[in-house]
Amino acid sequence: MNFSANHLRLNLAFSGGVDAGDDPYTTVGEEAGIEPRDLVKKFFTIAMGGDNEAGALPACFKGGISKENLQQLKEASLKVFQNLELFNGWGITLRTLKVRY
Repeated sequence: MNFSANHLRLNLAFSGGVDAGDDPYTTVGEEAGIEPRDLVKKFFTIAMGGDNEAGALPACFKGGISKENLQQLKEASLKVFQNLELFNGWGITLRTLKVRY
């Protein structure tokens, strides 16, 4: 079993049971017109871990994600996965669930 994009898959599962597909990072990257895949993965790590978009900007810049790329990736993510939870501290929620179970 491949656990690629595990946190993203859990986010989608908790947000309505949406299937992430075979490679959600590539899917969103193609929709946004952004490569490489690792940059898209960094975006998701930051966007699901942060509690607001403005606060995530420094981490994005450090990770090589420009403000323009951030906007493109956010829009593409929400187009592909309408119920996706971004910039709301979802990563903290996930860690809390891991501790409980």
